[in-house]
Parts: sequence; structure tokens; C-alpha cells
Amino acid sequence: GHVHGDPHAGNIYVVAERGGVLKRGIRPGVVLLDHGLYHEIDEPVRRHMCFMFLACISRNRKEIARLGERLAGPLHRFFPLLLSPWFVLGTSLSGEDVRAAKDNKLPPSVSVKDVGDAMTSLHALEGNVLAMLHSFGYVRGLLNSLSFGEGRRLKSIA
Repeated sequence: GHVHGDPHAGNIYVVAERGGVLKRGIRPGVVLLDHGLYHEIDEPVRRHMCFMFLACISRNRKEIARLGERLAGPLHRFFPLLLSPWFVLGTSLSGEDVRAAKDNKLPPSVSVKDVGDAMTSLHALEGNVLAMLHSFGYVRGLLNSLSFGEGRRLKSIA
């Protein structure tokens, strides 16, 4: 699949389109601008991401761990949080991990090198998962600004 690489508010517009046979109804339409940056997502990676969302939504810890290892390697336990902060309940994070996050620090079990290796892996994985996560972040921000909360966003994905 293809992922728009720069989906910020200046590149996405919602317009009203006349619809129906008599053109009396109005339906929303989406206009995407700036098509200079797209990311190609390989089919296996796309499927893994879809299954990861479903595993996180259903809190299937075994599947989250399996897919997380495939997508994010040794820092797999943090990967669901990149998809949604709501997925913290399906992770195997420790209290120490959560306290470190609260203090804007790395957990003691994670080094800067670990983070660098994970980022490199996410970028190099077939389909550039890092770029896809970047686009997800933009979209989440846009939806939040439209009062389309995280629960609704996750339901629309599921």
C-alpha cells in the first residue's frame, strides 16, 4: 500500500460535495495535497500492522509480543504505545518503565543505543515502518483537533 508522507493540516482539506441524482444532498469529501512524498508499504508489513492494531485492541498479549518483535525488535514492548497511548494496557511494561516515561526518561533497561538500533530497524524494515508511524502521528493530531477522539479513531481502524 501507499502512505502519504506529509498529512498535516495544510495538506488535507474536507470539502462539501453535492451528491445524489438531484444534487440536493451534501456529503463530505477529502482533498489531499502535496503528493511529493509517499511511502511504499510492502504487503507483509501492512498485514503485520493491521494484525498488530487488532491484537492491541483485543489486548492479545501473546500476539502483541510476536508482532512487536517482528516490527520493533528488542524494544517490542513499547511498540504498541507508538500506535496509541490507549494500548498501554495490552503491553508488558513494568512499573519502572511507566515511571521513567512519566519523568521523560529512558527506562533503566533501555540504552540510547537500543533506541537508535530500534529506529534504524523500523526505518530499514520492508516498507519503512518508521515513516508510516510518522504519518499515523500526523493523522492522530488532525483527528484530535477535529474532536475525533482516540476511541473513535481506534474503532474506525478496527
